[in-house]
Amino acid sequence: MRHEKVILAILLFAAAFSVSLTFSQVSADNTPTPECTLKILSAAFELAERDFLHLAGMLIPAMNDIRCEEEHMANVVIIVTEWDGQKNPSYSYAIFHIHFSPAGKLISAANFLPAWQPLRHQDAWKGDWCNIISSVYPKELKEQGCE
Repeated sequence: MRHEKVILAILLFAAAFSVSLTFSQVSADNTPTPECTLKILSAAFELAERDFLHLAGMLIPAMNDIRCEEEHMANVVIIVTEWDGQKNPSYSYAIFHIHFSPAGKLISAANFLPAWQPLRHQDAWKGDWCNIISSVYPKELKEQGCE
């Protein structure tokens, strides 16, 4: 039941906010459809839920190399909130290359970083993301907000 409530919350979040987040992070010729965005969110949530026992929230502030036709994959920055109800919540981020099924189920994930990193400030992920973009996708520097 908890899983269903969290999925519903993600879907509502996606409907309200992900389009603006996603479209600002993806080039015009590689803009995902809302259905593709939901598949990415679903796979990313599955990954976050696998790695965090007390997952309280998830956000994808950036993504690129999105494919939802023949291949189903994307590079994503995932920020998670973990809270066990006792201490203050903690925040972590990771950058993954994910593969997902046409239904949005996670198939595989490769982390660009050694592990989940503590999110020490709101944009802590951006330096790592921009390093990847400049190394692998230099034409996307401006689109990804890395200039």
